Order: sequence, then C-alpha cells, then structure tokens
Amino acid sequence: MEWSTDVTQAQWWVDRLGPWDHTVDGLHHVVPGEFESVTRIFHPVDVDNGETSTWAEVAASNGRIPHPEMQLHAIGTPSGTPPDFDAYAGPYARVGELPEVEMRILAGELANWTASPDDCWFGVWEGYGQLHRGGQVHTYSRSGRWGRNPEPIAGLAPERVRNGDRVHTDARDYFVLHGPLSEIDDAARLIGGQSPNLWWPADRSWFVASEIDFAWTYVAGSKALAEALQRVDGLEVLQSSYAHGCTIHADTINR
Repeated sequence: MEWSTDVTQAQWWVDRLGPWDHTVDGLHHVVPGEFESVTRIFHPVDVDNGETSTWAEVAASNGRIPHPEMQLHAIGTPSGTPPDFDAYAGPYARVGELPEVEMRILAGELANWTASPDDCWFGVWEGYGQLHRGGQVHTYSRSGRWGRNPEPIAGLAPERVRNGDRVHTDARDYFVLHGPLSEIDDAARLIGGQSPNLWWPADRSWFVASEIDFAWTYVAGSKALAEALQRVDGLEVLQSSYAHGCTIHADTINR
C-alpha cells in the first residue's frame, strides 16, 4: 500500500456524482450513479463496557422500526418522543469511517467481486488533521472528533501528496492510496488508524463510500454483490436505493 498522486484514477466516479446539495435527499452526490444496486452498512453502535449493538437492536429497545433510511438519533429516541438531532445524547456509532473489524470483513468479501483485487484505489478526506503538519489529530471520542497533540506532528501524508493534486468533488477533496485490497490494514495504518473514506478497484466493479459525516457506509455494485452482502456474518446491512434519503431528516418513519 502506498500514497499516490495519480488522482486521474478517480475521474470516472467523480464524473458520475450528482451535485452536492445537503438540503436534498438522495445518494447521487455520495455514490456514483449507474451501479445496479446500493447496500447500506450500519456501523456498530457503542454501548457500555466496550460492547456494541446493532441498529436493529437499538430500534427494538426503543419501540422504533428498523428500515433502510433509519437515522440513529431517531431510533435511539423512545417511541412517542420526537427525535431531536441537536439535543440527541443517545447511542453513538463511528462517524466517517468503517470500524476495523467490519473494514476487514468487507474487504474480504469485496475481493471476491473484482477481477483486480491487487489493483485498488482508496480516497482519504484531505481534512484529517493527522495528515498534515501541526497539532490537530483525528480522535474517536463522543464529545468531539478532534484533539490536539502536545507537540506538533510532521503529518502522515508525504509532502509530495500534501502539495500535489487532490481528487476534487463538489463537497470534498481527497488524497489517494493505491495497493491490494488485502492490505487494507496497511491503508488504515498509513492514515492514522482509520478506514479510508472511499474504495474502488481498477476494474470499477464496485464502490465504497464512508462519507465523513455518516455513521454508515454505502457499497455500490451489482445486484449479486448486494445479495451476497446480505449473507455476510459480522455486517449489519439493508438494501438501499439512489432515491433514499441520507440527511438527518431522512427517517420519516420514526418521528
């Protein structure tokens, strides 16, 4: 696994993204269009003593209904209580990254669905502080995603990458990594212990997106891949759609 400045490898999916508008629901600005199917992977919910729960379990415990567009602040609020995103203090799931165990499980499955598992590309949001020189670092606390090192850091991304071109979309800019899917752990190490935000193989057979503000991950690909993901142990998934909402207002069932 290595850093790359060949951002042209992303142009095919950048061209297939819709315009970014956070007021409009739909996945076209997050997942490139024209794939047959989209699957939503829900990041595990942190509970007491280091244990995790599924979104479906959280929904059941609050008398809520699990469904493909559910939002954690809605299902984490007891039925009969209007969800309030701004005041929400309930169960928490990792935002913007697929946790380590689930990352490995997904990589292992996706290797079966590409002819180029040794030739894969990964996008990393340029805004993570640990990639740059300075003191800001990415953290995983519930109270905030940013911390500060006591001493300035050199930055994990090489200077040639930090000073080079980025993959540019309407909403985000990304650095890129290149290497075999089997080395996904090495990709996580290179960027500070978290999953890449975007994954795609050279043959463009699927696309993975962990948007930096989402507590879930989308996988776009064939219908057969979507069906296979439904059977993978260790992943909580539901079939999604390009028409589905992904904003904080998307859960119109659990109101």
